[in-house]
Amino acid sequence: MLSDVLRSLIEKHNISLTKLSKLTDVPQSNISGWLEGTNPNLKQLKQVANYFDVTVDYLITGEEIHPVAEILNNGCEILNGKYQIIINKLD
Repeated sequence: MLSDVLRSLIEKHNISLTKLSKLTDVPQSNISGWLEGTNPNLKQLKQVANYFDVTVDYLITGEEIHPVAEILNNGCEILNGKYQIIINKLD
């Protein structure tokens, strides 16, 4: 999945592997390897995710995981006390 997501982001942003490598300080050979299916170094994966303004989860799975949405979908239990929860989506 990483290779598909990364290839899609590279095409969407119209960036060459050479330029991506320079801007993220990740060797071009590593990025090429990811596109071929090799396992990434987590630190370097974070650098590429930051460049594309996506999460590492998104790069790996192709799905954006939002912690708040996950909590709301799974529910939570509040044991005692008063709470006011306000959730605003910011774009």
